[in-house]
Amino acid sequence: MSTARIRNLSIAIALVVLAATTMTLWAFVGRAETRELTLYARDMAFFAPGSVQRNPVLQVFAGERVRLTVINDEPGMRHDLAVAALGLIIPPLDTTPGSRGTALLTVPARPGRYTYVCSLHSALMRGVLEVLPGQR
Repeated sequence: MSTARIRNLSIAIALVVLAATTMTLWAFVGRAETRELTLYARDMAFFAPGSVQRNPVLQVFAGERVRLTVINDEPGMRHDLAVAALGLIIPPLDTTPGSRGTALLTVPARPGRYTYVCSLHSALMRGVLEVLPGQR
């Protein structure tokens, strides 16, 4: 076999290995779960689905990916949600019941407690996002 042919074959094999490695990596990254958290804004408070507890503590795990959705369940009122310390913002929702906003968050690696608020009604609509160590 000629040197040029061996070199071309080596390059082709390297490209196949690189493509297979890249596909495996993307398959792994694609499997990273995004946990869904939902809050309803009504009666000047946030509520978890099916709960009557006002402004619940939201527990998340260090390093996890979370999709936080807020649904406006209060006719005629605008609500938003912000976790200022983490740069998470869901802009003001429409006043129509059922309007929703969503934000994605990669939870910080360091455990701690962060305040979430409706910036429009922060005296009443505030709770805690608690970052727990490790993965669920």
